[in-house]
Amino acid sequence: SSVVILAQNSQTKVADKLFKELSYAKAVKEYKKDAGEKTSKHVLQRIGDSYYYMANLKESYVWYAKLDKNYKITSPEYMFRYAQTLRAIGNYTDSALWMKKFNGAKQNDIRGKDFVENEEKLSLLETPNEGINIKNVESINTKESDFGVTIYNSQLLYSSSAISKRYVERKHTWNNKNFLDVFTKEITNIDKKEDRKEFSKGLNTKYHESSLTFSPDNKTVYLTRNNFNNGNYKEDENGVNNLKIYRAEWKNGEWKNAKELPFSSDDYSIGHPTLTKDGKRLYFTSDMPGTIGQTDIFYVAVNGDGTYGDVQNLGIKVNTEGREMFPYIFDDNTLYFSSDGHFGLGGLDIFSSKIEDNIAQEPKNLGTPLNSKLDDFSFVIDATNQNGYLSSNRDGGKGSDDIYSFTAKEIVKPVIVKPCLQLLSGVVKNRKFKAPLPGSKLVITDANGIVVKEIETSNQNTTIDVSNLAKAVYFLKSLSTSQGGVLVFCGICSSAISSSYKASSLASSIRGD
Repeated sequence: SSVVILAQNSQTKVADKLFKELSYAKAVKEYKKDAGEKTSKHVLQRIGDSYYYMANLKESYVWYAKLDKNYKITSPEYMFRYAQTLRAIGNYTDSALWMKKFNGAKQNDIRGKDFVENEEKLSLLETPNEGINIKNVESINTKESDFGVTIYNSQLLYSSSAISKRYVERKHTWNNKNFLDVFTKEITNIDKKEDRKEFSKGLNTKYHESSLTFSPDNKTVYLTRNNFNNGNYKEDENGVNNLKIYRAEWKNGEWKNAKELPFSSDDYSIGHPTLTKDGKRLYFTSDMPGTIGQTDIFYVAVNGDGTYGDVQNLGIKVNTEGREMFPYIFDDNTLYFSSDGHFGLGGLDIFSSKIEDNIAQEPKNLGTPLNSKLDDFSFVIDATNQNGYLSSNRDGGKGSDDIYSFTAKEIVKPVIVKPCLQLLSGVVKNRKFKAPLPGSKLVITDANGIVVKEIETSNQNTTIDVSNLAKAVYFLKSLSTSQGGVLVFCGICSSAISSSYKASSLASSIRGD
């Protein structure tokens, strides 16, 4: 009733304002004041959402489970989120059921389609790649958030919310953690415990700095930073301080002249920059207008005169209705990124997509152990393509986000699921004498009668490869009606067929899955 709504608005006014401002840690505390035996749907949703946005999927599960128990989840987006949190606690069976519900409720959403089409491949993603060894970089990681590695000459640059002496009292309200600064460590001393060393006092400010990328000559750096210019902290109409990409120059032994890129805005965020090897294209993450999902990966041309081309969305091969972020472009033009929209193990998974002729190809999930059931992101590899780093909040870490190093015995290859080989093998025979009828014409048609494949038979068994047929029903028939032919064909894999029909009939159906 309207009375209930007014009461809810009054009781949660402070919490709702904090939630709208993305102050999720503080919002949770306020919402929990209204949580009890008869917690409202609104409060359960908001607490679950707050934990979800803070990447605490296990805690988010607790509140979404209460939401479903008390009110039944019917919103497609909450179906998806609940499925993600179920994966985070290892309940893949129920997660699969909710993903199927989600797909049924929102059939055009690529996240549901992707799951239904790839569900059977989950065991392959869960099987560890024995050629990859991964370990926690304990010398760097703290109980706070440590992530976002950049390899810069012989140094490892990373972002951390571990307490900085200058800003010990400063915390941002998203998750009540300290603001991020950029630190550096010599790669040769990667396992040695040392005091933290700031990368650049000229780049670090009172607020967030992270995700650096450098020009080929190392004289220009791009980084993510809060909307903070000349001491002026700006917010949008909702009270949100958005992220921007800044560009700084190396002059007289220090980084100077940090300026925001011209396509940054007070009204939306851009971040996570990564430059191609030649420095001519910049990829980044944004929720700007034109975004397909919650966050997408975009790119822009970097011109020789310091100007930029038009911002372009990378497209639907990579971007989904979910979150795509943390792009990293390797020297061979392979783009690595994290996503919760493509089929994966849970949370954010790391994917690779080859960029060919400036077009992103179908992404491939890197599988275990690079991915886990929680968030995995900020993937980078060195010039040998055999050593690298990633960030994760997986189980067993020291803090909320940890940095992991990995080595590969061979070039890191994504998990590519080979399609099941589907063959039809058999003969067309004379119906009366059972003699083979060589030269008979076989055709496969779709449900509308359109021919998608045809072949001429031989004296012996004729084999037809139907592996590449899309998921749909197809029909096999022979056109040798003049001699009263019959089909005697069988299939292996999921195209199992064993039937005899008049040659002019629709002999069998094939489901191309």
